This record gives sequence, C-alpha cells and structure tokens, in this order.
Amino acid sequence: MKTDTHSRYIQTTHLFNATTVQCFPQDTQIRLFSDEEGETLWSQVRKRNVFARHSRENNFYLQRIRYLANKTVIETLRPGDPDDMMHEAQVAAEWAEKIALVSLALVIDRKKLHRRLGMDVLRMSEMDITIGRGFQYLRSKSRRRRGKQGLDLDETFAKRFNRCGFAELYSACIGSDGLSRWMQTVVGWVYESRRRCLSAS
Repeated sequence: MKTDTHSRYIQTTHLFNATTVQCFPQDTQIRLFSDEEGETLWSQVRKRNVFARHSRENNFYLQRIRYLANKTVIETLRPGDPDDMMHEAQVAAEWAEKIALVSLALVIDRKKLHRRLGMDVLRMSEMDITIGRGFQYLRSKSRRRRGKQGLDLDETFAKRFNRCGFAELYSACIGSDGLSRWMQTVVGWVYESRRRCLSAS
C-alpha cells in the first residue's frame, strides 16, 4: 500500500458483511478488516507515530484501531495529509457505500433487505480513522448508529457489481463535471428511497 506517499482513510460500515474485497476506482475498497491486519496497524502506529506513544494519545487512537478488527470497512487512499484529503476521502467512501447498497437493492428481495437492515435493534458505535502518509498524522471520530446484521458482500455480489457497471457508476459519481452532478442526483434519489423504505418498515 502507498502509506508513505498517501494518507489512509478507514471507515466502518454497518450496512455490509464483507467476505470478499470489493474494489472501486481510485484506490477505494469495501472489505473485512482482519484481526491480523489490526494488530499490524496497531504496531505500526505505536512505533512510527510519536504522539501515539504518549499515554493519552496512545489510548485514544490505538483503541480506535483495535475497534476495526473483524469489522467491514470502507478504505480509500489519497495523497496529502489528513486535513488535506479527509473531505475527498469521506465523499469517496460515502459514494462507495451508496452505490454498493443501490446495486444490492436492485436484486435483493425487499423483505430480506428490510430484515437485514432493520431499524428496531440495539444501537452500536461506528467510527472512522485517518492515518497520514508515513504515519505522521492521525485523525478519528465516532458516531452512534443502530446495529444491523448487514448485507452480504461476497463473491456473487462482486461479480454482479463489476459485470453490471457499478464501478463505472462510482467513477461518475465522484467526479466534478455536469454528468457527475446529474448521476449523484439520480443515485441519491435511489439510495434515499431505499432508506425511507427501511425507516418506514
């Protein structure tokens, strides 16, 4: 990974239960963040980031990294330090999540979709962490989301996603021209319509 030249944005997602890596254009993925990877990242941050070695910073950021273990995450790499790239990375992660959900909503049974993403279960924490190039800078925030079982993001999903052109749709949505704004509106409508159905169920 380009961690010495790019910053790394990692966001947990409650919508999916990933058993495969779904790649998007421009260095973005939805995937499972394994225990082993969590331990490696924990060690790298503790060793290479001078602030993480201080007790208070250590507890905060290193606990956030441990929380990633065995979670489905959206990860994207961008050049620059966290303050320079976080907004672009967050937008890229948001569109990856939206388009993955839209692609599933077109083929999955409505009742199953509602059941897997039900709104009437216990709340759980969700968080993100941004790791600067060369591990020099760290940023993190958390929010409260309702706990869900999550939709399966597996090999069948990946094959259908790529075959049906959703990767190209993602590229269109994260652009900045007139077509991109139009596609953002269309995908946003479909995504919000699915969310409204879930909220009303």
